[in-house]
Amino acid sequence: MLRLLIPPTWPIPSTSCGWALQDDDGRLIQSGHSDPRTWPVTEDCEVILSTEQCLCLEAEIPAKAGKLSDDVIVMALEEQLLGDIADEHWVIGKRVTEGKVPVCLVRRQRITDVLETLRQLGRKVRRLVWEAQLVAVPAGSWVVVLEAQRGFICTHHYSAWAFPSGASVPPVPPVELALALAEARKAEALPGRIELLSGGGNLPDVDAWSRQTGVSCVIGEVFDWRTAPVHKADNLLCGPFAVASNGQALRRLKPAFWVAGLALAVLAGAAIMESSLLARRDVALREDITATYKRSFPGDRPVLDAYAQLLADSARLANRRGELADSDFLTLLAQAGDALGAEAIASPRLKYEERQLRIEFAIAPKNISDAVQRLQSKGYTALFIADGGRPPTLVIGISR
Repeated sequence: MLRLLIPPTWPIPSTSCGWALQDDDGRLIQSGHSDPRTWPVTEDCEVILSTEQCLCLEAEIPAKAGKLSDDVIVMALEEQLLGDIADEHWVIGKRVTEGKVPVCLVRRQRITDVLETLRQLGRKVRRLVWEAQLVAVPAGSWVVVLEAQRGFICTHHYSAWAFPSGASVPPVPPVELALALAEARKAEALPGRIELLSGGGNLPDVDAWSRQTGVSCVIGEVFDWRTAPVHKADNLLCGPFAVASNGQALRRLKPAFWVAGLALAVLAGAAIMESSLLARRDVALREDITATYKRSFPGDRPVLDAYAQLLADSARLANRRGELADSDFLTLLAQAGDALGAEAIASPRLKYEERQLRIEFAIAPKNISDAVQRLQSKGYTALFIADGGRPPTLVIGISR
């Protein structure tokens, strides 16, 4: 799986971003920071939007509101937003405080631009998450992640904001952290401690930060977006951006499966009925042929295959009367050979059916007219067919 960390400057003005290739167990194989031309080739990818591209607000939901519909969320958030809420895509989180629901918002156009650009690059996005939700925030603590050029603060799973970090080692806490602590102090909701995590940047003097913030600051574990678990982060690909899973696709196709199964059952029933009817007709026909054979050729001979025996006995009777039977192909061929000459019928195409022998020539024999008269004089019907509009292909029909 390819994981991408998308900054707000991607893909314009910069096409470069961080990427990490993981195996099926989530172990890091390789990583880098480059444009799409050098990304590893994978079928699917998961995208992480940097912290500053998302906004998390708390929507106050009246007790009588009931189900959290889109209309309820719109009414609860529209006073907190400067722009039109119709331009925002939101994900409703789990309740943190009674009567309030966290809502993560991202610009719809931003998601559309990212997905469309990756689609044109041949990348299928399976998951889209917010960077701040990859950080584990202990209960009663805040977390500050410091990277080389930026950082972000997480007060809980649904509350985070970014700040620039121009220095390699921030000498003082960022203004954003000081403002957040001031509000928390007024609300008597100060954290018990602040964990400082390195996300690629250098960590400051924790004692100095503790004195300046008035809250105990400690060094925490290293934060690495490349390997951080994403299963606890809300998938932003929901609603109009939802990616249908195999289970969802099967559920959508379930009615079609039922219809197809019913149609197959009807067709199978019809086929069984038709087969049964044909079997009954076959039995009746065989009984009728057997009865006809016994009437036509009475005797004590056992009847094994009435139809075959009927044809054989009919041919024998025809030969006794001097008539040709269906199996008299050699007799007709001999008569044609006598009339045309053996060389004339050595290579043409022969066809015999319904007591008729058809002989097709590439070039008509010179004695064709005499042969027709000779056969007719012997009691055979002979017809010479010639089509002058085609290459010389002639047909002689002989039957009796």
